[in-house]
Amino acid sequence: VCGRTIDGSETKVVPGTDELIFSGRNVMMGYLKREQQTKDMIDEAGWLHSGDCGKIDEDGFMSISGRIKELLITAGGENIPPVIVEDTIKEELPLLSNVMVIDDRRKLLSALFTLRVTEDNEGQPTDTLDEKALHVMKEIGSSATTVAEARADEKVKAYLDA
Repeated sequence: VCGRTIDGSETKVVPGTDELIFSGRNVMMGYLKREQQTKDMIDEAGWLHSGDCGKIDEDGFMSISGRIKELLITAGGENIPPVIVEDTIKEELPLLSNVMVIDDRRKLLSALFTLRVTEDNEGQPTDTLDEKALHVMKEIGSSATTVAEARADEKVKAYLDA
């Protein structure tokens, strides 16, 4: 939650894109000597287009769900902020450390991910699974302790496909 619109200003959500736009004396006049950038940011009616997707609740509080440039468009034409999907996947699958959802122009979205691993003395990832990942391995009945072993393990594949 970001807060509410300040007095003397207005905030709207653009239908279709869910972009938050702002108007008021607090909105900048534009970019100095950058007319095209100003036109890209502020429309003819004076509304500043934030580039952020969000919503305004019944109490007037704004929340941001992602950036328009990051939106994925499904085969059905629905705009989806990938951060929400990525965070949900990581919550559901604690074996994963990073998730990146991509739109490869297919019916379904795809995801690239990395497994949770330990770091070496210089902060670089190792091939060794971390404690949280090892706990998941134990829960699913896998004996894998490295990324290489996990990639070849059918139990891990079934866990990730679920």
